[in-house]
Amino acid sequence: MTVVLEVIDRRRPVSAMAPFVADTVADHVLSRGRAHHSARIGPGNRVGLRLRRVHIQIADNGAAEFFGSYTCGERVRAFAGRMTMVTKPPKRARSPRWQICGLMLD
Repeated sequence: MTVVLEVIDRRRPVSAMAPFVADTVADHVLSRGRAHHSARIGPGNRVGLRLRRVHIQIADNGAAEFFGSYTCGERVRAFAGRMTMVTKPPKRARSPRWQICGLMLD
């Protein structure tokens, strides 16, 4: 989740989260990033997103659900999502990996 928040905050490139998220989640994160930056117009309005807590619950069939909170300035916001085990990992990875297949950001 840290990588996702950093992509929204434009501290990391979009390619940094490619191995960790499904394409639909990447589209959602990009749209949130555009909305986040359009709300921060003007000098001195730099409010970073910071991860606070993450809770993970293993579900059936190689899936896990997670939820947690992050801060945006002084506000605390929530997120929730679902991860699945990807059997065909990216080229650099040698074993199966977890990939976020659903994500909800407050």
